[in-house]
Order: sequence, then C-alpha cells, then structure tokens
Amino acid sequence: MSKKKSRYYYIFNLSYVGARYFGWQKQSEHPSIHQAFNTALEKALYDTFSHEVEYKSLGASRTDARVNAFEQRVKVKLIGVELDCQKFSHKINELLPFDIKVENIIVVDKELAVIAHAMSKEYFYFFTHNKPKSPFLFPFVTYFDEENLDFDLMQEGTQLFLGSHNFKNYSYRPSNTNFVRTLKRCELKLDVEFDSHGLNISGHQLIIEGDGFLKQMIRIIMGTLIDLGRGQCSLEDIKESLQEDSTKRVGFITPPHGLYLNKIKYIDKYSFLN
Repeated sequence: MSKKKSRYYYIFNLSYVGARYFGWQKQSEHPSIHQAFNTALEKALYDTFSHEVEYKSLGASRTDARVNAFEQRVKVKLIGVELDCQKFSHKINELLPFDIKVENIIVVDKELAVIAHAMSKEYFYFFTHNKPKSPFLFPFVTYFDEENLDFDLMQEGTQLFLGSHNFKNYSYRPSNTNFVRTLKRCELKLDVEFDSHGLNISGHQLIIEGDGFLKQMIRIIMGTLIDLGRGQCSLEDIKESLQEDSTKRVGFITPPHGLYLNKIKYIDKYSFLN
C-alpha cells in the first residue's frame, strides 16, 4: 500500500489591477485573475520541483470584472511538497502578469476556511467630480461629470446603510435567498490623498466594511449616494429601499474600476493574517 502524501496549506496574499480581467472567478471564454494565478502557480511549482504538483486554490472574495484588490487572500493546498515561502513568492512573481502580484505567502493549517472564517471585508471606492477627466486614471478611479454634489447630504446618507438590513434592492439580478448583510462601516472621505503599492490617488473615497456583500452591492450603494448628492433621490427613498418587503430600487451601478478590495479580516484564531 502506498504511503499517503502529506498536505501543506498556505495563504497567498495577492494584489492586482483588474482592468484587463473579467473578475476573480475562472471563466471559459474570458481572462480572470484566478486563471492567471493558477497558470503561474502550476509553472512555478513545476520549475521548483521538476514535476507536476497536485494542488487546489480558493480565493476569499469573488471580485467582479475590472475591480482592483490591494489584499485578496487565496488558500492553496499542496500535496506532497512543502514551500520555502520567500523563495517561492519571488518565483511566482516572475511568472505572473505585470498587473498581479503575490505580496507574501503564509503557512496556515488545514482548518482555516478562507471564506467562512472571514469576519469582514473592507472595500474602497475612489471617485472624482468637477475636474478634468484623465484617461490615465481610468483603471483606478471613477469620474462623475458633476458641477456640484451635496456632500453633506451624502455623508448623512452613508449612515443609513450601517447595521443589518435587507439589501435585496442593492443587488444586481438578485438570486440569493438571504439578502441580509451587516455593515459596520460606511464612510465618505473627501479630498483624500491615497498612496499605496506605488499608486497615488487624489479624490474622494467611500469606505465600506461588512460581513459580506451581494453582487454589485457596493457599486449600487455608491450610485445611490451619487444620486442623493445630485438631488435625484432622498434620504426617505433610501430608508424605504432598505425595508424588509420593499421593491423600491434607487441609485445605479457605478463603473467597476473605482472599486478596490482593501482588506479581509479574520477571526481571532487567525488574527495573524490581519
């Protein structure tokens, strides 16, 4: 009887620019972040161990097409081989496309559920208004052609989304059975200078942190706040849209390229990942 091969588990921390990809999830006809990652992983494993290595990989968040990430978590199970994390990080980065990077690799245990053990996810949405539109900022920030937005009203509107609500009206083509999500942070910061990973952005920033998000939920919340600032919807409209049996839909789906997965926070047992 052959001896069972050992299993080794790792978290790969990824950052990426989503402009060229149709989201995280693997697709048959379009390029995805996960497919690009797996392709580089397979090649790096073969180059390192001189044979094919059996593996499984699972991302913590399914970011949509053209959405960016400062911190995506990927759990990788390897069968029969153990990594030198620092050397392998360098190797896989040589093989990844220029717009995807492994920031580091961390050894974890089998029990870590990269999705279920996440306490919350934090996203940023960057946007500008009433300033010259630059094509060079396209992958990183959304431009709204507005003379004036009522930012005081928008700030008030952000507070309506805090806590637990039924977000069915903030989901694109909702198919879930449970639409309740809990937001612990929804904050609008104005005229910020954000500098991270060599990327400098000047503009406005919506910060949202919650226990989970429906499809395009954050982009619809952003669109609702923009419409609120335009005077095209009211605070009462937002309150009504969040009621349990409401069918009132407000706002619109903002472009994806202003959205970033910023951070995934884990339960206390795995706080070393935070």
